[in-house]
Amino acid sequence: MSSDEESVFESIHDTRELLLTKDFVDELTSKINYELTCLNREFGFDPFSRLIPLIVDALASLVDCCEYLQELTESRNVLAKDLRCLEKQFDKEKEYRRLCEFNLLQIEYENEEERRRLNKIVHEQDQLIRTLKCKLKKISDEGDDLEENVFLEDFQKHDSLLRENDALLKERSQLLERIAQLESEGRPDKSSIIDRKCRNCECGNQLAEVASSRALAGRNGTWGRGGWLVICDRT
Repeated sequence: MSSDEESVFESIHDTRELLLTKDFVDELTSKINYELTCLNREFGFDPFSRLIPLIVDALASLVDCCEYLQELTESRNVLAKDLRCLEKQFDKEKEYRRLCEFNLLQIEYENEEERRRLNKIVHEQDQLIRTLKCKLKKISDEGDDLEENVFLEDFQKHDSLLRENDALLKERSQLLERIAQLESEGRPDKSSIIDRKCRNCECGNQLAEVASSRALAGRNGTWGRGGWLVICDRT
């Protein structure tokens, strides 16, 4: 029902409520009695004596119906008001849910981009380590007696890159903890699926090789100290 129809309905109801009151019924009853009395005086009998109780009962029932109609109208207005409040609340909840879904997708996209960037850096660092190992093996095989400062500059450059890689790996660990927190809050597990794929790809092997190389260099006491890097092939 539109607002115009509601206003018309309320105006009609107010008019009925104004007319069909107890005073109006009493006044109408007295007028009917007066007219019947006049007819009785003129014709000597009361032709409507049997109809008077029926008319009075009908008017009383009509008043009761109007009261019930008023109660129903009030209940309807309360329900309509509650419905409007619920619709507003539903719209707010819908908008909030849309914003949450958008923010979650944005976070997942940023995390995936960060994973790709870190994996690329890890791969590049692994290639640098492999190249460095090949150079060391070649120098060892050729038996060239080079001075320490000739090789040290190149090695320190790669060492700084590896330190930067360690910082990026730490950042990746923080991102994984953040993803785990989102998953524990009931968010979609797309990030966990991506993370499992990442753990199953070559990144894990590459990280293991990097850690092994650094541990080997640490045992020889030459890592980042300005000395020669000695790698022993124990196989």
